[in-house]
Amino acid sequence: MTGQPEHKSLHRSISRLYMDRFNKKKDLVLIMGHQGVPRKKMVKESGPCERYKRQLRTKAVEFLHAKWDQHMHFLEDKAKCKPFTYIPVVLDTDSSELSKTKSKYKKARSKKLKTYIPRDKGKLSPGHLLESSEKKILLVGKPGIGKTTVVQQVLNIWAENENPQESYMFYFDEPSMRSMSHSSQPSSLRSLLFERYLKPEEGAEDVVLCDIQNNSENVIFVFDGIMDVIGNPVLNNILAKELLCDAKILTTCRPEAEDCEFLSDWPSYRVEVQGFNNESIHAYLKWRLGTEDDYVCSVASNDALFSLCHVPMYAFIVTACISFSPCEAKNHPCTITEMYVRIFRHCMKRHGDQNVEYLDKYIHDNMGNIKFLAINSFQALLAKTVNLTEMDCKDNSVQHAFLTSSAAKESSTGHSFAFLHNTMQEFWAALFLLMTPGNITSVLQQCQTEEGKYLKYIVSFLCGLLSSDIAELINCVVPEDQIREISDIYLEKVIDSFLRPAILQGHDESHTELDADLLFVCQCLYEHQSPKACSLLLQKVEYELDLSGKYLDPQQCCAVSYVINQSTNKNVCLYLIDCTFSDPGLRLILGSLKNLQCLRLDPTTQCQVWKAALDSGNPSDSEGLLRLCEYEIHLRVMEKQDQKVWERVGEVLKHKRPEKVKFCLHLVDNSLHAANSLGKSIFDHLPNVEAIRFVKPVDLRRSLVAWKMEVRSFQQDILLHGALYQMETGLKRVEDLQAVLCLASTYSLEEQSKFILSLYQHIGKYENDEGVAVLPTLQTVFKSFPAVWYIHFADTKASVLLDVMKLQNVKKPVELWWSNDECDMSLIHCLPYISQLRQVMFCYLSD
Repeated sequence: MTGQPEHKSLHRSISRLYMDRFNKKKDLVLIMGHQGVPRKKMVKESGPCERYKRQLRTKAVEFLHAKWDQHMHFLEDKAKCKPFTYIPVVLDTDSSELSKTKSKYKKARSKKLKTYIPRDKGKLSPGHLLESSEKKILLVGKPGIGKTTVVQQVLNIWAENENPQESYMFYFDEPSMRSMSHSSQPSSLRSLLFERYLKPEEGAEDVVLCDIQNNSENVIFVFDGIMDVIGNPVLNNILAKELLCDAKILTTCRPEAEDCEFLSDWPSYRVEVQGFNNESIHAYLKWRLGTEDDYVCSVASNDALFSLCHVPMYAFIVTACISFSPCEAKNHPCTITEMYVRIFRHCMKRHGDQNVEYLDKYIHDNMGNIKFLAINSFQALLAKTVNLTEMDCKDNSVQHAFLTSSAAKESSTGHSFAFLHNTMQEFWAALFLLMTPGNITSVLQQCQTEEGKYLKYIVSFLCGLLSSDIAELINCVVPEDQIREISDIYLEKVIDSFLRPAILQGHDESHTELDADLLFVCQCLYEHQSPKACSLLLQKVEYELDLSGKYLDPQQCCAVSYVINQSTNKNVCLYLIDCTFSDPGLRLILGSLKNLQCLRLDPTTQCQVWKAALDSGNPSDSEGLLRLCEYEIHLRVMEKQDQKVWERVGEVLKHKRPEKVKFCLHLVDNSLHAANSLGKSIFDHLPNVEAIRFVKPVDLRRSLVAWKMEVRSFQQDILLHGALYQMETGLKRVEDLQAVLCLASTYSLEEQSKFILSLYQHIGKYENDEGVAVLPTLQTVFKSFPAVWYIHFADTKASVLLDVMKLQNVKKPVELWWSNDECDMSLIHCLPYISQLRQVMFCYLSD
């Protein structure tokens, strides 16, 4: 789309239009004054036509407001309702001939899912459609893809226009089109406009109708939901331009209706509505879920859910389900299966135009069509195609609530259909298994083959459908007692099928092993929501969950956390070495710490987990990690670090425990300035710290020598800040710091000499810059080591060595590794502080 997104609130329109109602006699319009400056001028209304246009604008806004309220009523909780905001959908004059062939199944699943998300070429917007000179515009799109949202935004833009000279607009929604298309009423233009839509003020009908007929170029019709058959003569005459030939007509239809006899012969400006692109999905998630980054990430990190949300109607149900409950495993958020069940029920409700209280009966009455669609979904999935053939083409068939016509021509009749998203096909295939449980064993066996392993996603949905938590939502499809019976028979078979490795035979008779998929089993059990089943799994794996090397999205972390939290008799060991997480996923794992006996992490993951624990601000998270990590706190230290992290480090340290805390610092480039922040957080509670050590990076982006120099500089910096803290508070911290830094044991004798001389220079520079005497406070550090001086005059100034020797005022042995005449002369001044001198000579051999 070009230009700015059209984010408009209806509340502004409603307030303005209600004010207009009280100004029946006068109209406020803007006219241009001197030098083009707008000024307001009171003018009298010119007649009933302008008043009728105002009535139409008021009706439009009231209609949109009522539709949106009805839409948001799904949420039940009024606090979660939001005013209408238009999130752009992709509009394109080019047809999206998305391939529906078997080759689609050869792609990696993540790539296959991403193909559903359209790319926006930035061509069109609802504003462009309204302003376009085109007189016949046909919006084509799949069910739920956003056609109605687009034309309602067109209506909204028109309603906000305050110019009384603008056009008349008449909007007929899908229920109105359905009733009129198969009826002879209304029988005239007058009855269509004034009886079916909006009646003008008394005595004005003739004047308004005459104006509409004589100035049809100022008339806009929106027919939202053209059927395959238009039986009403008035609608036919308007669409055929035999009535109001200069009127602008916007129509919407599904792809299958576009091929009907009427629309196929209706020359028009065709625009395809393709749903949300990546940016719009993110915008929609943020709008619906607010500032809760965890909620947004839980969808954005899940390829299946994120790509499903390219369909605006599905995106609404997904976000509504997430809003029902917190995104925490312990609070049982909505499962993926429940989201699809609610989409199923919502689509059935829309298709049958049913009230919620009669929806179950409507679903039950259409079980024949539902089972037929489920069978075709399953058979197409077995054939590795997303195309469903030999389907019922009647307009009232249930399939039209879920399918759209496909570009592929695979059937003898030439009709081919596809779901809006392949995961919806997997859901329907799982419905088929639920209705015909005799096929479950065969599917589980096929999942253990290389050719059939893609079928496992049906199994995940099946486990969700077997959950007692959503049995009430689908008992109109399969009775609850039958669901319980299926669960009792097959759930353990599901666990066993994916726990044991499968031996796969290739075409060349070679054998490969398909790894056990413990993570997938956790996902299945989370969908099933059964503590008993989780206990069964934990017993089978001997309470050890090894997920090392896996990538875990937030939904998978939620599943793992849920399974662990069902352990009541024995704590679990969790292995997450070399795993990849997002922050929301880590926070979910933290919710299961109380049920863990041991937690195995690599150093990088430990940093991630500790950051998540400190960010959460929950003391139980930090205490749980301390227990599981042997009282080690791993922190990535960066120049720009959130101060709240350091504050929470201080809060963790202030509690006395049987074990002292060990800090394991992972220095990142340019981390020196963080020493001050670390110091402030630990100096008050330094007696509770056992050690501060530095973890060598696994993949050094700089040389090992450079990393050691950075560690040395960091240690010197924290000693400096410790001395300043001691001078300010009077609390003895320098000796404690020296102990926890383990300087004497960390460095070799040669490195000790380099460290102490470098520290002296570092402190000296600070004293010169700030005019503060710090060296006296650090006397204990300078006097503690080295026991033997190792001097290399190529790196060390003799004057610095002399100053430090004076500061120590103790005779010590010196081992001289390199010298020259000038250095030898300088060394003479150091003799009072040297107990023994040994010079090491290098012998260089030439060729």
